[in-house]
Amino acid sequence: MKQILYGVGKSVLRDYTNRKSIVALSKLKDVSINFTNDEEPITGGDDPYPIAYFSKDKAISVTATNALFDMKMLKATQGADIQIGQVVMTEIIEAEIPSNGIITLDYKPLADTTTIDGYTEVLDELSLAAGKFFVDTTNDQIKFDTSDAGKVIEGIYDRNSGNNASTTSILKDTLAKPFEFIHRIPVYDENTQVVGQAQLTIYKAKANGNFEFNMTPQTAYAPKIELKALDPKRSDKKLWDFIIDPVTSS
Repeated sequence: MKQILYGVGKSVLRDYTNRKSIVALSKLKDVSINFTNDEEPITGGDDPYPIAYFSKDKAISVTATNALFDMKMLKATQGADIQIGQVVMTEIIEAEIPSNGIITLDYKPLADTTTIDGYTEVLDELSLAAGKFFVDTTNDQIKFDTSDAGKVIEGIYDRNSGNNASTTSILKDTLAKPFEFIHRIPVYDENTQVVGQAQLTIYKAKANGNFEFNMTPQTAYAPKIELKALDPKRSDKKLWDFIIDPVTSS
């Protein structure tokens, strides 16, 4: 039977100490798994050829790019837990002042958090004049003097999030936790029929801590994770397994 590995497959990271905690990379854009073995040459006398080679460093590295974003990716790469609850969000204002001088905000602003570039806040609407603004927290509005109508303003304000906001906080002493890495890919024959399932298991791996937000216009962000294998200290001395399970006809 001819065996063809076709496509990118699916990956799962399973917490090494809590096997009920996983990060599924089910929409992979690419995955690269590299096995390296550095050897130390043993030389002696005037012979330019080594007498022997001894293994110096065996390494397994994984680089995977997922098409979907998951907060658990930050947990995997940075080691931080995810907290659920209300937090403060900062909103960005970019608008043209209308003829009536009133801009209605998308959210309720928190008191004393609004800043408009080039303008000064007043605490009394009756004190409005050119170059000044008043925040009406009751009606979620920012009010300007009508003499400023037509001008484009930029600013920020803070508001409370919903109760289900997810927050990952990275601390100075935060370290990534080890995972078991599992990659699955179907096996095809020359007739493009699935004839088996392949599975690579790296028994202990850890993210190198790199995580990049790389945003470009009109392009979906694809988060990348980089892992390196660790010694799982298994009694059978295994670092990894690669299995092909043939499809059995029913």
